[in-house]
Amino acid sequence: MLPLEPRPNDSTTHEEALELLLEIHRSVAHSQTALLAGHLSELETSTSNQQMLCRKLQDLLAAPEFSSAAITKSPYFIAAVTHLREDSRVFSAVLGRMRRNLQGLRHALLGPDDFYKQQRIHKEELMI
Repeated sequence: MLPLEPRPNDSTTHEEALELLLEIHRSVAHSQTALLAGHLSELETSTSNQQMLCRKLQDLLAAPEFSSAAITKSPYFIAAVTHLREDSRVFSAVLGRMRRNLQGLRHALLGPDDFYKQQRIHKEELMI
């Protein structure tokens, strides 16, 4: 769980940023669960949700009334971003592993690609 306890002196926009980070974290966790369960439609939906949440966070951080310097120094924000980055890296590694496993299965089922078949080259073909 992300350490997202709002501070009493935080402004509304800072709380919104922390809440968006928490929502992104939940969405990444949901994506990982959907991937491991084989629910690809849920994975697609969750990925779209993550993109939308990230755009909202970028818009919020770019707003002129938002003091990004204050929030980025907040220990809660730093901890939340660090935790989210770690979870994203784990999810990325799981996706890479699943992709490699699927490629291995595909190669096993389809056999070697024609490009990699050994071909005999005659001397006459090598002479220019």
